[in-house]
Amino acid sequence: MIGPLQFIQGLLPVLLARYVGNVTGAGLVVVGILAVVGNGWSLFLHFDGGRGVAVSTGAVAGLQPESPWPCSSSASRPVPSEVGSLRG
Repeated sequence: MIGPLQFIQGLLPVLLARYVGNVTGAGLVVVGILAVVGNGWSLFLHFDGGRGVAVSTGAVAGLQPESPWPCSSSASRPVPSEVGSLRG
């Protein structure tokens, strides 16, 4: 249950900055980085927090709102035959 909540912890600040604060470009990246930093080095946990994997995934998903599943789009592509032939 913690994973989806941490994903939202990274997604929500970026979406709020985009649609409520009208932040664009590099400002959105800064908001996403700050969400990850806030999770990894929380003031309330004496600068000891989580690894930030789910939070950073949520922040990246918020940076690409035009795709409903931006994180899974590259994982669902088939492997090209050239890459498969490198395995031997």
